[in-house]
Amino acid sequence: MDIQLVVPPHPRQSQKRGFGVNPDNQIIARGKEKIMADPFARHLNMRFLEVSPGYALVEMVVPDYLCNFHGGAHGAAIFAVADVAFSAASNAGGTVAVALSVTITYLQAPPPGAILTAEAVEESEGRRTRLYRVKVRDEKNNLIAIFEGLVYRKGEHR
Repeated sequence: MDIQLVVPPHPRQSQKRGFGVNPDNQIIARGKEKIMADPFARHLNMRFLEVSPGYALVEMVVPDYLCNFHGGAHGAAIFAVADVAFSAASNAGGTVAVALSVTITYLQAPPPGAILTAEAVEESEGRRTRLYRVKVRDEKNNLIAIFEGLVYRKGEHR
C-alpha cells in the first residue's frame, strides 16, 4: 500500500521556533499511520495514492466477488472506495473526524477488473463540520459515482 503525505507548513508556525519537530507534523504523521493501517481498506486491497489534509486519492481493482448478479461492480464496493477516500481526507490533518451523513449517486456499474479511483476533496470548512465531495472514476476516466459526506470534527488528536 503506497501513501504520499503532503504537509504544508502550518500558518502559525514561527520561523524562530523552527528548532526541532513541528508538533503539527507529528499529529499528521500519527494520522497517516492510522489511515495506512485501516483493516477494511487493506482487506479490499485498496491503495492510497495520495493523502493530505482535506484530500485523498484511493484506488481499488474490482474483483469478481465484489460484483452483483447483473455482472457489474456492487454498489457497496463503489461506496467502499469512496468512503475510504472520504475518511482518509477528513482525518489526514490529525483531528478525529467522524461521518455525520453521506449520500452517493451511482452513474455506471463498472465490470469486474475495473480500476476504480476515488478522489476526495474538502469543499466546505466550518468550525466543527467539513463537507467533502468524492468522485469515483474508472481507468477510462468514466464517472462512476459521486459521493458527498459531512464530518464532525471532535477536536481530539490521534
